[in-house]
Amino acid sequence: AVREKAKELGNLKKLVQSKAAVREKAKDQLKNEYDWTRTYSHWSTWAEEEEMKEKIDQIQKKEEAARNRQKIGGCSHNHSAERELVNKTTQTKLEECREFRTFGNAWFEEGQYFRASERYRKIEIWMDYTFPSDDQEKKRMDEILLPALVNLSVCFLKLKQYKEVINTAKRALRLDETNLKAYYCLAKAYRKLDDFTQASTSISTALKLGPNSVPVRMEFAKLQNQKQRYRELSMHRAQAMFDK
Repeated sequence: AVREKAKELGNLKKLVQSKAAVREKAKDQLKNEYDWTRTYSHWSTWAEEEEMKEKIDQIQKKEEAARNRQKIGGCSHNHSAERELVNKTTQTKLEECREFRTFGNAWFEEGQYFRASERYRKIEIWMDYTFPSDDQEKKRMDEILLPALVNLSVCFLKLKQYKEVINTAKRALRLDETNLKAYYCLAKAYRKLDDFTQASTSISTALKLGPNSVPVRMEFAKLQNQKQRYRELSMHRAQAMFDK
């Protein structure tokens, strides 16, 4: 495990060095824009680059099989990993989750959303196998789990896995029913799936929580435009049927 962490850290360092110039240029160009694809504590901007998109596709194809073989969280006949995880102390699991978050945030910053999602997903699983002994311990767990779930929702948005966005954002809202970013993710995912009713409900709640939020207002405008285009298209189709 130590060797794997060291190898991953080395890969991160190399990637950061090779992409530093591109990242800084993108940040300079977009410093006045809004984008909710940053980490939970930083809602500043990030631009997807074509090279990053290609890397994401490659990573998804290469690691899909590995994801299915994941010892924890998958369906495996060998439950030794689950037993090992359950037997760890809560403090140990919390420390490991903080490390997962560090790697997840680093991969996220580099546009490696699939890899980032795997680290945030591990936090979710680790917390599922953690049983707090008191309210204070439960609070510490939620403080780690909530931002991981929200960041995971954003990763799924980037990966266009909209049903996963909905499931993950809803779980985040069970921990914090006033989480603005989770409602934003829900609204966008529902809109992408053409579920305008649920999208309207989610974005309306987001507007109540953050009436001056630019990303929320932009998403509201996109939803209104998409609904209008859908109505116009439906009218054209109906008219075409009558003209036949």
